[in-house]
Amino acid sequence: MISTSNLIQNEITHIVESLYGLNDMEFKIEHPANESFGDYACNVALVLSKQLKQSPMEIAKAVSYRISESPLVKEHPVLISSVSIVAPGFINMKISDIWLRNLLTEVLERKNTYGSCDLGKGFRIALEHSNVNPNKAAHVGHLRNACVGQFLERVYEFLGYDVEVQYYANNVGVQVATSNMGLTRIRDISPAPYKKFDHYAWDVYAAMESQINQSEELKESRQQLLKKLEDPTSPEFKTQKELADKILLEQLKTFSSLNIDYDVVIYESDILNLKMWEKAFAYLKSNPNVYKATEGASEGCWLVKMGDEQVSASEEQGRQGDQIEKDKIIVRSNGIPTYTGKDIAYHMWKFGLLDLDFNYKPWDTGTQTKTLWRTTSDAADRSDISFSNVNFVFDVIGMEQTYAMEAVKK
Repeated sequence: MISTSNLIQNEITHIVESLYGLNDMEFKIEHPANESFGDYACNVALVLSKQLKQSPMEIAKAVSYRISESPLVKEHPVLISSVSIVAPGFINMKISDIWLRNLLTEVLERKNTYGSCDLGKGFRIALEHSNVNPNKAAHVGHLRNACVGQFLERVYEFLGYDVEVQYYANNVGVQVATSNMGLTRIRDISPAPYKKFDHYAWDVYAAMESQINQSEELKESRQQLLKKLEDPTSPEFKTQKELADKILLEQLKTFSSLNIDYDVVIYESDILNLKMWEKAFAYLKSNPNVYKATEGASEGCWLVKMGDEQVSASEEQGRQGDQIEKDKIIVRSNGIPTYTGKDIAYHMWKFGLLDLDFNYKPWDTGTQTKTLWRTTSDAADRSDISFSNVNFVFDVIGMEQTYAMEAVKK
């Protein structure tokens, strides 16, 4: 479906080409500030004046005459009822009552489908939103992002795009390790009073985090657990996967109460298991904006330069002191990738840059109106579908996740 303004713009483009032999120009069709001038105003005469070395009023007169003789005026249903010009060279047009009546009739007949089109036919969009850490309940900020994400999904589907909604479950990392420790160590918080498990898990997480902040021994225990959680053969990995899924299911129930659902859950653990991070890291290390710090607080870490200026390969190892601290760590000095590092791999996968994909299996959560898939690293699961290699990527995310997006751009 083409808009009224586009119909007018297309006709004026054709007129200018036939009059002056020009077809590569930018001009505006907009509503005039003074309603008495009409419904639409065009500045094409002002745009062409310098190039044609003619007065804008002279050009406006010629173009407006051709508009009055065009199908927009002469053919049924009549779109434009009158054309006029005003100094310094604007062309003003009024929409006919016949056109407006026909338009209103079409709106009433098509109802909620009015305005839909196939503009995006053949194009895929990966839309990521919500992404609550699987260690707590969703808060109002997550719900806001989910609502914005659903709005974008509906708008772009209305325009004919194939929108695939992704939920990124970062089921390994510091937060989930803290939750794992809390559920085995915190005994003075009972789950009995809680209506939802994710609410209970959030309070346990907060209590455990407080204890860890006061104990070097607990900090070391968490570091050891982190390593085990990234080993798919460890019993801790299996326990954590089950815990994260239990909390994630409660989060999906919350979003379901707002009629929000998803197409696929992407597990951070599968990014690690399928060695996506290793491939992404090898790719990143060839980029001069990725470097290893040789001193300062980030010594031994790999970072992405986050400034505006580019870094040459010869400068790669020369960044020092405060300059380093402004950049973003993607691999810690112990060799473990940060959340940002794994998130970079995820975004590269979306664009099809890794030449790798997950396997998938359906997940019946009881919260969906459509099939929900989740990633696996098991070769026995389906590999004949894919959510990678899309045309466009939209992310409704927290501020902390923008680092990964900026890094992928670099």
